[in-house]
Amino acid sequence: MEARPPPVIEQDLSCRRCGYNLRTLEITARCPECGFPNLRTYIAAEAGVAPDVPLNATAVARTAMLVLARLLGRNVDAIHFVASAYRFALRNRPASRGLFATPASVSAADLCSAIADYALYHYGNRRDAVDTLRFWRIEGGEDVGQIVAGLVEAGLVQPAEGESPADFVGRFKLDELLPLVDPGRE
Repeated sequence: MEARPPPVIEQDLSCRRCGYNLRTLEITARCPECGFPNLRTYIAAEAGVAPDVPLNATAVARTAMLVLARLLGRNVDAIHFVASAYRFALRNRPASRGLFATPASVSAADLCSAIADYALYHYGNRRDAVDTLRFWRIEGGEDVGQIVAGLVEAGLVQPAEGESPADFVGRFKLDELLPLVDPGRE
């Protein structure tokens, strides 16, 4: 499949941080004035939130999933699944400091492992987990990294310090993390 250039913002749209007009800039770029991600401003506008109004997290997150699905050419459920697996990984890690502290981010390796665990937890069996992830085209670390990069840019998850989408390459292979021992039984 040939890669398409990212869409541009076709209407007047003021950066949520500095007010710069983002018209004609790519949705995936950053504001040339302040460096704020255009994607976050675009998502807020799509959610119907005026620049001077505080964001409604639920409405913005729902809109972000739809926008990311369009931009990445993926099923919205795939985006939602990776975000849910991220939260699952956060909940299932020991607190980093203090009694109530929680980790702020999840590493590429931990998230890829958590995706397999969460798929089994969510679907209840390997066959349904594998079939669903395959349908969503989440079969390798590259797929996970692409979705996570979008979630990070949208402000929905925190990247692990120093990590990039390249850190996901080779960390997740659907057939290795969720092997079907006896395909006839599951």
